[in-house]
Amino acid sequence: MPTIAPETLTRFSAALLEAVEMTPPEAARCAASLVESNMRGYDSHGVMRLPFYIQMIETGEVDLKAPIRPDRPVTIGRADNNDIVLAFSTVSLNHLKIEMIGASLPVTDLGSANGTLIDGREIAPRTPRSIPPDTPVEIGTLRARIRLE
Repeated sequence: MPTIAPETLTRFSAALLEAVEMTPPEAARCAASLVESNMRGYDSHGVMRLPFYIQMIETGEVDLKAPIRPDRPVTIGRADNNDIVLAFSTVSLNHLKIEMIGASLPVTDLGSANGTLIDGREIAPRTPRSIPPDTPVEIGTLRARIRLE
């Protein structure tokens, strides 16, 4: 079996994600996360997921520019009743709620099975935690950032 250097695989993976209109910084973060999963032995969460991710972006199942509106909370989860639907097994049916209250972004894990991490630390279920914009958020095994534009 051929061996590919992690840096090469990361660049290649990022290029594939950029080809489906993911921004270069987001593509780089996503690619690095996937390769890191492979390097840690979690191949099922590694680059083998790229075709699935790309298909979901191309078919519109994943909206790379899903808005968070300040007039109401936004829910994220696997169920169709969420504002942002993530069809991944590590995402709970109703996983996370995000609100905008002034300049504050309270994030609440809705009792998910795989938890929510904010800046690498798990947050307590059903307890809002305010975060600054552009803070890394992990929803199950997915990594994202919440940006205000």
